[in-house]
Amino acid sequence: MSNGPQLYSDPWAKRNAWRRNPVFSKRQMFANLFPGFGIAVVAFTTYVLADNLVFSQSKKRRPLFLIRPCPEQRSRAPLPHVKIHAPCLCRVGG
Repeated sequence: MSNGPQLYSDPWAKRNAWRRNPVFSKRQMFANLFPGFGIAVVAFTTYVLADNLVFSQSKKRRPLFLIRPCPEQRSRAPLPHVKIHAPCLCRVGG
């Protein structure tokens, strides 16, 4: 046996070598499908926790708008201390 050149070598081996590169594996391609998604999830979770735990105790926030219930809805309240937060649809301008 001689160590000479192979007679049946693939002439396209160098051209197809990129397909076997680990950067183009299915796992790596799926990991890069949504770049920055993991960082966004962590940032949003931190924001929600800080808003609910830290800032909610420091000040009491009022809603941006108040919707008054219809007179019919007020009369149907099961208990006097229960507030109904439904829009008034019985008349325009509430």
